Amino acid sequence: MTAELGPYRVGPSLGSGGMGEVFRAWDTRRSRWVALKLLHPRFSADAGYRERFRREAEAAADLREPHIVPVHDFGEIDGQLYLDMRLIDGTDLGTVLRAGALEPRRAVGLITQIAAALDAAHAAGLVHRDVKPSNVLLGPGDFAYLADFGIARPAGSVTVSEDGAVIGTLAYMAPERLRAEPSDGRSDVYSLACLLHECLSGRPPFGDDDAAGLIGAHLHRAPPDLGEDDVPVALADVVVRGLAKDPEDRYATAGALAAAAAAALRHRPTARLAPDPEPPERIVAVHRWRWSPSRWVRRTLVVGLVALVLVAGVVAVRRYVGDGISIGISPVAVAFTAGGDAVIANAGARTVSVFDTRGRTVIREIPLGGGRVVGAMTDAAGERLFVATTRGSQDALVVVDLARSALAATVLLPEPPVAAPAVDPRGTRVFVPVARGLLVIDAAAAQIVGRLDRGGVGLAATADGTRLLTVDDRRPGAEVVDVRTGGVATSIRLGAPARLAVAGPDGDAVYLGGSDPEHALTVVDPDRTTPTATVALPGPVSGLAVSRDGARVFVALATDPPVLAAVDARTHAVRTGWFMEEFTGDVALAVSPDGGEVYIANTDLGTLTIDDVSRDPA
Repeated sequence: MTAELGPYRVGPSLGSGGMGEVFRAWDTRRSRWVALKLLHPRFSADAGYRERFRREAEAAADLREPHIVPVHDFGEIDGQLYLDMRLIDGTDLGTVLRAGALEPRRAVGLITQIAAALDAAHAAGLVHRDVKPSNVLLGPGDFAYLADFGIARPAGSVTVSEDGAVIGTLAYMAPERLRAEPSDGRSDVYSLACLLHECLSGRPPFGDDDAAGLIGAHLHRAPPDLGEDDVPVALADVVVRGLAKDPEDRYATAGALAAAAAAALRHRPTARLAPDPEPPERIVAVHRWRWSPSRWVRRTLVVGLVALVLVAGVVAVRRYVGDGISIGISPVAVAFTAGGDAVIANAGARTVSVFDTRGRTVIREIPLGGGRVVGAMTDAAGERLFVATTRGSQDALVVVDLARSALAATVLLPEPPVAAPAVDPRGTRVFVPVARGLLVIDAAAAQIVGRLDRGGVGLAATADGTRLLTVDDRRPGAEVVDVRTGGVATSIRLGAPARLAVAGPDGDAVYLGGSDPEHALTVVDPDRTTPTATVALPGPVSGLAVSRDGARVFVALATDPPVLAAVDARTHAVRTGWFMEEFTGDVALAVSPDGGEVYIANTDLGTLTIDDVSRDPA
């Protein structure tokens, strides 16, 4: 029997939970089937909850990660709160797991996709709070979606229902949530580790029956042994770390857990990802390897070196292969000062590290005031670093004077930043992405001077800062927005959607990176309506940077294995093959002032890799 709710013809139930029930429904306005979630009536009767629902549904609707079930619409019809979501044809992971454990490679592949969804939500300030098999939907080709953001809440919130019960599913719930303490993305990391345990063993880590026993186990018991012959010991260790009772001892991000799990399958050693809370001045151990030894000889030597470094207590040295130098300092973004030192914004330590590029030494740390780093960008001259941070209700753009290695200003933001800021080539304006637009900040006055109701996943400002090029990975086009009016000055047609944008040193050329290899790098002139060039590359682009002289564009390619490539800005000739560590999301790139080295900040693994690009790759 079909019921009517506004424009929806509500069909059979697809499942129910503590917050409501999901139905298959026909949207008569857009002529499509949708998954319609109807919340329980008790929530509609609570005015405070209705307002929270609106805010949180708006935030969930803005999430654009491919592995998150899209929210089409939300609202209230005749007193009924609802979420209109994409209807996924397939099954859920819980159904699949009833047949038993998964082969480790398949399990890690699914977890990696869900980790990407969680990291996108966490970057937007949301914690999912109910990661479990039934909320993982599997489409064709094992493409995984994370569903049910209906109970997602801002990071730092205490998640207790009106009757005092903690909201979520006990078998996958982090200890701090059971204690009704404020939680952040690391609570979802714990749940993701529970999910990985179940994928590998066929059962949750502490069972799923007795509520009192589950609570006690999550709070006090050590994680059980996986006990599966086909699960590598290194992969079991990843699960154990993800299930740490103290959030500080877990992986800092879901992507870091997924990357460590993928590395464990390849039997590659990984070191501790997060730095000490207050790291002292550190001397970084540097080792370079030539390409003459065989791959297996190199790997044997690498294992020995990593073990030696860990025993010696030196900063975590990752893997040294080819021309790559890797240093574990949890970077989110990297850039260069006018004097040639590197500056690294660190997620785990919530600091900016100043790195002597000649001595390979961290020479000082600049505290950022405790906020979690979302992203950072320098001005073209390398004199100021603009760092977007978020911390509860106090979100900010922190301006660092790089000549003095000191904080110059803090601009409080009215809402959380969701991505790295963009700075115009002259350093006059800073654009900070927020959930539903962009904040415009006068760099000299350090104050907000406007807001644009347009946004995108990639931003690049023109030379004078009066126009901003934006790209959105959902459509094959770019828009040039007039900053003064907020209107679109130019629309540029692209061959495929782009998700990264970086301006050349003079701001006249903008380079766009996308996931379609045939249109991986697109060169546009903000004054023209069609691209000036398109460059095909071996794989999707996950990082992008331009040398200071504008001669070369460097791209991180999500191939298998990943590589760093360089594109000649004049001839568009491509060179590929410089070393990169494994990653699951985006990486941040910066080119040294002399163009001889590329620094790669890998947030997934918490490492900085330095590639010598003055020589041809092997």
